[in-house]
Amino acid sequence: MKDYGKIFHLALVVGCTVIVTGCFTRNRLAEAVKSDPSFLTTKAALEYFDNALHKGQVPGVKPDETKDLNFGVDSLPENQDGIKYPKSIKIYLEKPNEPHSIYWYTVQKPSESVSWKVIDAWKGERKGTNWVHLFP
Repeated sequence: MKDYGKIFHLALVVGCTVIVTGCFTRNRLAEAVKSDPSFLTTKAALEYFDNALHKGQVPGVKPDETKDLNFGVDSLPENQDGIKYPKSIKIYLEKPNEPHSIYWYTVQKPSESVSWKVIDAWKGERKGTNWVHLFP
């Protein structure tokens, strides 16, 4: 007959080890991500874009439309090592009053001493048709 007390104890030890290791790994992973050049570049680009939206500096978006917008990144920055420039990233934007449309922007930081800027903007239908350049 099996000793269920020993099996339970072993399962408890293994379970606790997995939980503690998982928490430790998750915390270490979060810290590693926060210092990753790709994360830092993406964060800086999105902060720039958010500020530009509220200042009316994003083509196709009026300052009074910024309340319910949804935007995010399409991909990681092209130069991910944290040193090379220019850095650029593609950002998509969705307007709640235009459910069939999607806006795409490329923001770029040409060098360390120059701030981010929108270098390309276009709008199209979600199904991938009727693309219109908004800028330049």
